[in-house]
Amino acid sequence: MAGALLSLDDYWTEAAPTVGIDFREPDFMLFDGATTTACGNATSAVGPVYYPPDETIYIETTFYDVLRDRFGASGGPLAELYVVAHEYRHHLQQTAGRFEGTDRSDTGPGSDTTRLEVQAD
Repeated sequence: MAGALLSLDDYWTEAAPTVGIDFREPDFMLFDGATTTACGNATSAVGPVYYPPDETIYIETTFYDVLRDRFGASGGPLAELYVVAHEYRHHLQQTAGRFEGTDRSDTGPGSDTTRLEVQAD
């Protein structure tokens, strides 16, 4: 996961200015169980998440066990890299101004929340 983060940092440090993004590298934290964020506490119930106020990607490491044991995922390291990249793309959305003016309180197929998630995918 650290290697994925370094690769993403290297790429976007160079590419972001070419697409008009005022890029800053996000912070990155692995945790097990719970941790404190700028948005309060994050627990294993939250799973991987990006918090714009502290521009940090939080990856709860037992999340991957849940994917495998509960949902039968078999992607291994590739699934881990995908999750890091997904949360990283939320950071790109935030630095590009995509979060501004969006209503993230609603859910459902046509909601801003769903659109942001699909774009991050």
